[in-house]
Amino acid sequence: MRLMNETDIGAFEVNAGYIVIGFFSPDYAPLARRFGEALTKHAIPHMLYSWCQREWGKAILDKPLVVQRAMQDFPGRTVVLMDIDCEIRGPIAPIVECAGDICLFIGVGINPEREKGLRMRAIPSSRIVVFRPTDGARRLVDAWQRLCKQQAAGTPIADDEQLLMRAIGATEGLTLTILDRRYSARNPWDAPEGAVIIHHTASGNTPWTPR
Repeated sequence: MRLMNETDIGAFEVNAGYIVIGFFSPDYAPLARRFGEALTKHAIPHMLYSWCQREWGKAILDKPLVVQRAMQDFPGRTVVLMDIDCEIRGPIAPIVECAGDICLFIGVGINPEREKGLRMRAIPSSRIVVFRPTDGARRLVDAWQRLCKQQAAGTPIADDEQLLMRAIGATEGLTLTILDRRYSARNPWDAPEGAVIIHHTASGNTPWTPR
């Protein structure tokens, strides 16, 4: 495994077919180091980028920018965007073998207080998104980045996941696979039996202790 410098956190094989990526601001550095150690424990190639300090609502809009950087740094590899407040319980190789341009989890539900009748909303989760090295994936990321950049320039009214849904709808010819729930970074109370990746919300300074 190749180790990176003290600013970014990474360990990867030069010829690995995929790379797990994430990013962290200075106040999340301890969490990023712990996440990096968990990835290394399971021999998962990764690169966690050190990012400038920003208010959380605008920091999350940088996700597509981080993906674009990783696509440049690791051309030809499958890029797995993952939140650093995820808990890794085992190998994740199955998620990088998905078909299509991208693989992600999409939540579908009804909010009776906001929606009349049985209208449903579908919102993709950006906790984990698998981007294959395809033209469709690159076009999606470019569209997502444009939307996030426009949003960051004004008063945020939509988050990165809502904008990802818009980008998916605007990317013609895009193919996607729904992520297996065991790898979809559900919260502990919503995770299925045998979950390999669990999400612990760290925004808002909510601490958690890994099992």
